[in-house]
Amino acid sequence: MSDEKRLFFAAELTAVWPEHLPSGRVLAEENRHMTLVFLGLTSPSKLLEKTIPLPTFDIGPASYSTKWIFLPNEQEARVIAAETASLGTLLAYQQILAQRNPSHDSRPFFPHITLARGPLDVEAWKKIPCEIPFYIRSIALMESLGHSHYQPLWRHRLIPPFAEIEHTADIAFIIRGSDFYELFFHAQVALSFKFPSLVAYLLKEKNFPSLDTVIAALNEVVARADLDIGVPFKAVSYHDELSYHSNHLEWKMIVDV
Repeated sequence: MSDEKRLFFAAELTAVWPEHLPSGRVLAEENRHMTLVFLGLTSPSKLLEKTIPLPTFDIGPASYSTKWIFLPNEQEARVIAAETASLGTLLAYQQILAQRNPSHDSRPFFPHITLARGPLDVEAWKKIPCEIPFYIRSIALMESLGHSHYQPLWRHRLIPPFAEIEHTADIAFIIRGSDFYELFFHAQVALSFKFPSLVAYLLKEKNFPSLDTVIAALNEVVARADLDIGVPFKAVSYHDELSYHSNHLEWKMIVDV
């Protein structure tokens, strides 16, 4: 008897989702993910007998959504998804998975997060800002159970790129990254977890020779956003508690409120 199931590899997410979404069959938060490779009807036992390639990165990539996508188009929209900004190292890993497990879906990889299925009020969705900061907490082999429900059959957990910690009167995070640029980018996304509208102001510059340059650029982001829309914090403190680990840096970011 065949044990084939509808399977796919997915990135599981931790995100700040919009609180109020328009009509549609909105997916439960635990079912929102980013599909990496769709396998279709596949035997999980045979697949798991092989060695699933692990990502070369230990820290989960952080990113954010940039705009709503209506599939297949606005006029016949059956799916609402959030298109995501660059995910760096995840793209190379997706290619490895695709080469190791030829997909039934031959279309190029398009990073997106499905939030709802039809019937949909497209005009109402277009009025909702698509500002969703997130990070990838794990890679999973998922089984589709139907009706937008899924269950993991295999999971590889990643180190969170940041974690909020307690700090008297201020906001504080432990920020992790392989270099100063990753510290900067992950710090921006961490700030966006506290204030998602900051997503529209995030910078992508990569020239960071020191922690001081990281902090200066973060304060530039905060200042620009505060001038336009106001933000709930004042500045990132010039606090230099930086530690070196075997393959990444950790910085304690203090945010004045």
